[in-house]
Amino acid sequence: MVKVNGKFALSIEIECLTATPDNPRYREPAISRFIQALRDLAPSLPAGAGIFNGYAKVYRDVGHIEIAVIECDSPYLLTSVTERIQLLAARAVDQLRADGINLLLANNNHSGLLQSNCPVWGDHENYLVEQHPSSFTDDILPFLVTRIYGGAGGVHFPSGKFVAAVRPICMALATGGGTTEMRAIHSTAREEHHMGPSPDSYRYHLILGDGHRSHFNLAVQFGATALAIKAILFDSQLRREIGVFRREFGDDWVGALQRLNVLAKPGEELRIDPLITKTQRLYLEGARRYAASLDDPPDWISRSLDDWEATLAAYQRLDRPWLSARLDTFAKYEFYSAVLSEAGCTWQNLPQRKSMFDELALLDHSYHEFCSQQSVFNRLEEAGVLHHRVCEPIAPGEEPDPHVPETTTRARARARFIRDNQNRDELVVDWSWIHDKRQNRRCHLYDPFASKMGPWERATMRESIRPEMSHIAVHLDSVLERYDRGLYEEASRRLEEITHFCHAMGVDLPNRAHRYRAWLQARTGHADAISMLDRIYRGRSVTWGTVTDYSNVHRFQGGLCPDLQSMEPWIEQGKRLLDAIGEGAPEPEDALVFREHVAAVLLRNGRAEEAMDMLEQCRTAGRFRQCTPRVRARLTAALGEAHRLLGNRREAQRLLRTAMRVQRQYNYLGHLAYFTMPAMAKCARVRRAALQWLAKASEIQTQHRDRLGHTTTLLLEARLCRDDSRSAELKQQITAYREQLPALSQCSRLATILDEWNAWTAGELLDGQSDEFLGL
Repeated sequence: MVKVNGKFALSIEIECLTATPDNPRYREPAISRFIQALRDLAPSLPAGAGIFNGYAKVYRDVGHIEIAVIECDSPYLLTSVTERIQLLAARAVDQLRADGINLLLANNNHSGLLQSNCPVWGDHENYLVEQHPSSFTDDILPFLVTRIYGGAGGVHFPSGKFVAAVRPICMALATGGGTTEMRAIHSTAREEHHMGPSPDSYRYHLILGDGHRSHFNLAVQFGATALAIKAILFDSQLRREIGVFRREFGDDWVGALQRLNVLAKPGEELRIDPLITKTQRLYLEGARRYAASLDDPPDWISRSLDDWEATLAAYQRLDRPWLSARLDTFAKYEFYSAVLSEAGCTWQNLPQRKSMFDELALLDHSYHEFCSQQSVFNRLEEAGVLHHRVCEPIAPGEEPDPHVPETTTRARARARFIRDNQNRDELVVDWSWIHDKRQNRRCHLYDPFASKMGPWERATMRESIRPEMSHIAVHLDSVLERYDRGLYEEASRRLEEITHFCHAMGVDLPNRAHRYRAWLQARTGHADAISMLDRIYRGRSVTWGTVTDYSNVHRFQGGLCPDLQSMEPWIEQGKRLLDAIGEGAPEPEDALVFREHVAAVLLRNGRAEEAMDMLEQCRTAGRFRQCTPRVRARLTAALGEAHRLLGNRREAQRLLRTAMRVQRQYNYLGHLAYFTMPAMAKCARVRRAALQWLAKASEIQTQHRDRLGHTTTLLLEARLCRDDSRSAELKQQITAYREQLPALSQCSRLATILDEWNAWTAGELLDGQSDEFLGL
């Protein structure tokens, strides 16, 4: 059991809106020039795709600049260090402007109009915690859904609602989730240890907050959150009170977050729900008790408690002048109100004025531009309406120990090392180590509060990998994550960004990136996936990876009905590999994947008994229970479809429900919509129930922009709906998809259905098939 302590380590990662308005195609070169200019402005060392200085790691993420501020021991220092790195960034941008390059950087969290499908990104918070974040899920959720000071304000389109924060709009889960999709309020997507092999300190990576320009806003957000976490961990009275109080929120945490996030609807007065203040006070009192239990509390804690209290008191009395002088959300509301009034518009009639939404979106972007003296925020500060500063400004290099921020965390030792070894290009810096490429050695900095670097040690083979390649590998993992969840269009865009990144860094695209591109081309309805694999595997020996790749793309590149004949050579290759497995030896997971691909193709071609044999072999294979949930769920769903075709409806439904539970648990919503829900619809005895399953699948596929999968769902709906008007609408949409996707334009089965549309929608059998759904 970790003892109560007053140790804090806080940091923020700022994903920047990065644009070159004068020439959008020059963004990547501009990012390179910016990083080089920044390197020359303060002592720095290489850091993979960017540089590390005493204030932050600044690097090229895919398509944008990211600023990851160092570990600080107080929210006020964090605010000061964030300003220092932004001052350096502004100087670098000025240098580029002098050379004729206009680079725009902003710490807002969305692009364009604020709506459900707009591009979003985050300002991620990091807290050192003494327990795994999953251990305090239930206790932190009431705090997070009422932490409206974590937002920077926004105007939702087209409703015209004024919201406290942007990020809640894109939250899909209460806990778990990922960092780029299916985001969670209490995110446990990044749960690595904070100090290397030590098991008692973790990084809590919170993705709920917006980017702030107000220093007070940033400080109160980090101070209150850090103290709330400590109170949860070390104040038993708070945990007991939360257990009772949590009932006021019900079970829908995402719904509660989004409801409390709305501060004003068109025509209504600004309002802060009393539950927000009530809940926050519960945590504030717990934080006071925690602070009182410390023998020697850090000086900043009492100030942070006072700032938290003052904010809640201003909420309670709705003190708009006080709030708008200190919190970004309320500063924007007052400014936007003045803009609307000057344009002869009001909040009430805003939904009818599309042009005003566009203007407010541009003003929002300007507010967050931290490298421009003409930004909305800077002009408000110059006008004297803001009172947001929490400490005296310190210019970079003017610290008592130049370029070394005054923190007790390991960032101090790292900053001194960087300053004393600047311009040594053989050294590469990361958060917990320094790598010497020339001598292939590494020193570590595992302890978050280390006062000096560790000894030099010979680097392992894994540690010797080029840092840029490690960075690319992380982003390729995110492509695979999106692919696994059925986000094929999004994964394709991400892969394209990585390709541009590799070109800009002068490195070759890894082989697995080419494989992923082939998979994605097949799943997004293109017809060139097989030729891509041919280029990758030409001259290589056949392995399980080869067989599963070809089986995968043959299965999906065929549109609605894969060509079994063209897949036969790969089926034979897979059988040879299966024969080579020793008797009694467990099959590799790739073998199960191969069997599932083949079985699915057999099912679509009406050969249910052969598919059943193949799938039952999977179920008896030694690796079935140990394979990934994604593969296990797909195998189970395919087995359910086989039972349906063979007339075993009850067993089919049982298997499909099992698959559905796993897919929902692990957020494999793309597979749920493509494989399992349509199969449930085909099993339903009542047409209404079948159409409800298809409606759910269609909703997911529309959100994911899965046009290939959506085509199948729409065809099934047309088969079942018995509504001429609706069938005509469906045919129009399917025809549009067919014109967009080569795999559909070349699909003979789709051509047959469209040619015999009236027979299809009337439920007649086509093409001599016994399956009423024609293998769809």
